[in-house]
Amino acid sequence: MFRSILLVSIVLLALIEFTLGQTALDHQVSYLPGFNGPIKFKSYTGYLKANATRGHYLFYWFMESQNNPATDPVVWWTNGGPGCSSIDGMVSEHGPFVVLADGKTVVDNPYAWNKRVNMVFLEQPIGVGYSYSDTPADYQNVNDDVAAADMNEAMRDFFSRFPQYLKNDFYIAGESYGGVYVPTSALRVLQGNQQGELPRINLKGIMVGNGVTDAESDANSVPLFYKEHSLITSEDYNKGFIACKGNFYANQNVPDCSNFLQLVYSSLDHLNPYYIYDSCTWLGDNGLTMKKNSKNHPLFELHKQRPKTKKSFIVGAESDSPCVPDHSIMTYFNTPAVRAAIGATHPIASPSGWQVCSTFINYTQIYTTLLPFYSKLLPEIRILAYSGDVDCVLNTSGTKAGLDKLGLNVSLPYSKWIHYDDNNNIVVDGFIRKYSNGRGLTFVTVRGAGHMVPQYRPQQALRMLDNFLNDKWIVKN
Repeated sequence: MFRSILLVSIVLLALIEFTLGQTALDHQVSYLPGFNGPIKFKSYTGYLKANATRGHYLFYWFMESQNNPATDPVVWWTNGGPGCSSIDGMVSEHGPFVVLADGKTVVDNPYAWNKRVNMVFLEQPIGVGYSYSDTPADYQNVNDDVAAADMNEAMRDFFSRFPQYLKNDFYIAGESYGGVYVPTSALRVLQGNQQGELPRINLKGIMVGNGVTDAESDANSVPLFYKEHSLITSEDYNKGFIACKGNFYANQNVPDCSNFLQLVYSSLDHLNPYYIYDSCTWLGDNGLTMKKNSKNHPLFELHKQRPKTKKSFIVGAESDSPCVPDHSIMTYFNTPAVRAAIGATHPIASPSGWQVCSTFINYTQIYTTLLPFYSKLLPEIRILAYSGDVDCVLNTSGTKAGLDKLGLNVSLPYSKWIHYDDNNNIVVDGFIRKYSNGRGLTFVTVRGAGHMVPQYRPQQALRMLDNFLNDKWIVKN
């Protein structure tokens, strides 16, 4: 009799664990220091196994939908960099919490994406944020393929822990260098599904915001963007176009072309490249200045100075992003009480502690164009490419030019996407073009948004998310 009762108890416990999908490796976040009030949704954190052989573990933060978590889609978010934390995106863009400038106070975000969907924020690759490797040498050997493989394994580990969400539609999303992370990891997931990797992931689509698309298109659009936004004159642009023989990307090291590009970027001094109508005042008197004679990537490299430090960034690369006041966020997530509350218990990989963008890892970019990935993905999943139209780091024209190279069939010509305000007036949110190939590609601009669309235009970003997931747009020619 006792054995029967014991057996039944064991079975019931197993069923409960399977139903909940939660393991001892997951930490439920029940409160946050500095947040006044209860957390209104279930929230879990932990370290997902990304490479069992080499001991890669990626920190995640899962937030159930505030709408209907059982049926709402799951959106997996990664920031760019390479090397920037998705927790930064969570607290400064579209997560349910916002860390204020004092580095202590946390408030609600009324336009959080988990108002509509289940959100997973992943810190990747290894060495970013709280993520780590048991093989320290691997921090110096990270690349696009390693990141995609680790993301695929982490996703499957996530759904092993939360199997109740396997039936939900799943989307991978990201911004900036996420333009590389998202399509490469999506293709790896589809390949894994085809090869019988378990659990099978119900991938329905991807979303890329102001993302790396195609290096040549992205680069050649930059001087044109400067001219169109009156940062340089038409006369200077025309002279530069001739000096660069019509291709700034291919001829950037030709002396006359290089001189023109120096002129282009010097026009950005003291302006915010992520949102050109904002001043770069956070850096003090130094502002943002051009780095001359760069040996790394002269077309793209901008330079900023802070006391005692000199850092650089490449277009699409946000490491230690200029003009972005991130100290409050770093203060908050390095606080021991915060780390305890979110279960970030493992020692941080970087000697500098938790950073918004890691300077600790050595990352090698493999893919300079993502167009072949788009071509392989389109027959299988839906694609949204969205773009804030006042970002000059990865601007709208560059993304549009890159997508044009795919030679897709236009099903909706370039039109306005709109909504109606409380007085039934038309409000233009941006522009949209749709392509009919495969499962369909949608290109969307967001008016007045910078590089991080949900940060600069949170209402439009949430509306865009809704529209894409439901494939329902209000369009006006």
